[in-house]
Amino acid sequence: MTEPTMSPIVRSRAENAVRLIEMASLSGEPLRRAQLLAEAQAQVAWTLRAAVGECTDAGVSWAKIGEAVGMPRESIFRQFSTGAPIVALKPVQTPTSPNMKDPRNQSTGQAIFAFQTPDDGVWRGSPALLPEGQHRMAALPFNPPMAIGSDFAGQMLMVRYGEVTKDVSAHYVQVVESDGNRRPVRMTYEVFNLLFGDGQTPLRRAMTDVVHAVLSNELNPAQLREVVGRAAKAMNPGVPLAEFAAAVNAVIETRQGIVPTDASSDEAIRRLKRAVAEFEAWSEVRR
Repeated sequence: MTEPTMSPIVRSRAENAVRLIEMASLSGEPLRRAQLLAEAQAQVAWTLRAAVGECTDAGVSWAKIGEAVGMPRESIFRQFSTGAPIVALKPVQTPTSPNMKDPRNQSTGQAIFAFQTPDDGVWRGSPALLPEGQHRMAALPFNPPMAIGSDFAGQMLMVRYGEVTKDVSAHYVQVVESDGNRRPVRMTYEVFNLLFGDGQTPLRRAMTDVVHAVLSNELNPAQLREVVGRAAKAMNPGVPLAEFAAAVNAVIETRQGIVPTDASSDEAIRRLKRAVAEFEAWSEVRR
């Protein structure tokens, strides 16, 4: 069976969007960051259009495309037919806008905080986070492409979800409720890390904190800022894990000889060091 390939236009646009986001994360000027992120948003919209075009060329139905991107099939078909970029999120201009119901427009809200497999019935995550009556149960057909190496890929999981106010990932999945309706919900970082099974989430979050702390202060030593900047680029999901880990360790090693100028940067690197130790322990267990 031939592996599916990415068209050159999708790859090019996606790489351009990634570069713009990387430039924004490294910029010390808020206005410049906003400009770069706006450009990245437009580039992502064009990339989505190109990817949808690949789907139609492959004979994928509009119903399946709409479900995948979180849009009604009529809406995505109309956007695609205009020849313009596709924007999956509807704008929200007031707190009471109906578009606020989309979980992608919410900073917090409904999120999966625990799950169990059909094999052992053990709840993973934080099953006691919300008491009975404050959470709901649903099924999660878990088989996303990016979780090929997960211990849980290909299984029908049972999940608990409800109003979670902190540590909620931007990633969301479609759960199936008892009445058969599908509902998009987010998940806590803890559940995300367990489901996707690579143990990298705490490490990547800690590295993100270092990037923000060190690069936002232009008074930090140039050598430290340079090493952190390289580590920021290595956070791209397409970079091999070994290369990313080496870039992270370089930040910690640099800190041993160069002290940041502010306490927040120093504390962020200390947290990164702890996250590295936790990741190495996780990796050892997985061997």
